[in-house]
Amino acid sequence: MLEGAERKGEVLSTVALTASEERRQAKRLPLNLPLRLKWSRRGAQVQELGTVRDLSAIGVYFLLSHDLKPKGKLEFFVPLKLEGAPEGGVLMYCTGRVVRVEGKGRMRVGVAVQIDRYRLQSLGETPQDTSPHQPAG
Repeated sequence: MLEGAERKGEVLSTVALTASEERRQAKRLPLNLPLRLKWSRRGAQVQELGTVRDLSAIGVYFLLSHDLKPKGKLEFFVPLKLEGAPEGGVLMYCTGRVVRVEGKGRMRVGVAVQIDRYRLQSLGETPQDTSPHQPAG
């Protein structure tokens, strides 16, 4: 009977792990890349540099020195070096919204953003040249 209880516990922990994993809709890639962020605060345009910690097809998690408001809209730029890309790489331009903020009040705040639209562009292009694409998912 004890053996069955142990197996039942194993099944429950496996089910809990699977349910947790299902929350993630896309595979995350751990990264350490610079990020340039833009958002509006009280009608003024704010820009700040941050660091990407992980990236997926539908979201990004980065570190920043400011708190951001959940559901707040923003745009960000991440330089990428890709095989076959123009010399110097490309710039990933994204728009999205904040879904989670961790560590408020600390020197570095973790921010999770859902990507609404993205576009890979040459480093010389401006974001207004074309609209970003919707992410798959």
